[in-house]
Amino acid sequence: MPVVLESKVKRQGKKNFYRKEHAARPENASQIEAGKCRMRWWCLRICRYWLGMLKWKPEASHPGMRRVLRLPKRMTGVLIGRRARLIFSLQDEAWVYKGMSKPVVVYGVCGEGLGHAARALALIERLEQDTTVHILTCGEGHDFFRKQGYPRLQRIPGITFAKKGQSIDWPVSVVQCFEYVLGGDSHLSRVAQIFEAIRPDIAVTDFEPLVPRIALRKRVPVLGIDNQAKISRCVLQDLPAGLRFYQLITSALIDWLVPRQVPRVVSCFHPEYCKPNKPVRAVVGPLLRNSVTRLRPTDGGFALVYYKEVVGECLFRTAECLGMRTLVYGGCEHAHRWPAFEFHPHGAGFVESLAACSILVCPAGNQLLGEAGYFGKRTICIPQRGQYEQAINGFYMEKMGLGIALKPPASPGLEVAEFLKRPGVSPRPFAGVEGVARLVLSMVEKG
Repeated sequence: MPVVLESKVKRQGKKNFYRKEHAARPENASQIEAGKCRMRWWCLRICRYWLGMLKWKPEASHPGMRRVLRLPKRMTGVLIGRRARLIFSLQDEAWVYKGMSKPVVVYGVCGEGLGHAARALALIERLEQDTTVHILTCGEGHDFFRKQGYPRLQRIPGITFAKKGQSIDWPVSVVQCFEYVLGGDSHLSRVAQIFEAIRPDIAVTDFEPLVPRIALRKRVPVLGIDNQAKISRCVLQDLPAGLRFYQLITSALIDWLVPRQVPRVVSCFHPEYCKPNKPVRAVVGPLLRNSVTRLRPTDGGFALVYYKEVVGECLFRTAECLGMRTLVYGGCEHAHRWPAFEFHPHGAGFVESLAACSILVCPAGNQLLGEAGYFGKRTICIPQRGQYEQAINGFYMEKMGLGIALKPPASPGLEVAEFLKRPGVSPRPFAGVEGVARLVLSMVEKG
């Protein structure tokens, strides 16, 4: 519906103007929809009245304002003036006065492992205060959000690594990736249908390749937030030659999975060692969930093991050398072989145990190492064989004095004994979530 400015109102006459406004009200809507339409109709009248009294500035419009006035982007703007700000300060009732609904965010999350899902959840918890977030993911990521009971969750095709014993089977993984690429058109059409259904105002990706491609096609603002961008867009200081070679050969693959045109935010537990050599929006510490930040670290005098099948019983052998009470999350099928350990399924209670443990034994995933650093926990990590990104994480964890990295299959003996002689670790505060959330919301406002 076009905006009628004051000059046009005077030519038509105020009586004729309000008669046309009245005629625009729906007559055959259901009772609920009629209530919404009446509220919207009154918002239209208020806004159009003030348009005649205040200046119209054609830049920096809020997307919700465009929905109220049904105007194209180039014609919209913000009302300026003290009285106009009073109108838009009435936003306590679920953005009713900002376009009847919150801006919509579509969030693509890589489903390989749980680190991507945990990082995405930390940001989603903050974005949900001001936006409506739809999550698109697969594999372990989908299972993670389903257990959280997230209401707007959809499964999409994704790339996963094939495992062989306790290492990545790279030949099979390459074949799976090739099959995924061959089915690319059908995968993209699936995500395009989701975009058409929810009509997002912005897209965010955590190393998920389909969402940024559809966002670029449909000219939806898009932002990448992940740990992998440190490999393709940063110089990693003091990195050994072997890991630097891995960084060189994988940079092109990382930029293919998430296209170069997508602006990136790097999130890792060692931001001080990442110096961007390509454009990035920010380099921040790990994004931490509310369930982590609400806890305070204590020393409960026990060891905590985060079990992953791809690392295997190396984790148990390492924990056994510590000689203390041990809690294990995951791997409950091995309980009969390790009766001295207390086994629990993955999920509930792990974060509380992490805050209270003395020593953490785990794989070298970026997100978990960041949470351990936040609590100031001494850590023994065992990078997954063939997963050189975890080898990079293990290198920087040792360099920062947070713990030690063992090579699988681990024979920990002497290394663990030396580790136990070291002093404790100071907690490392991180405040990345709020800054990244402000960046996303500013992109929504710019449209």
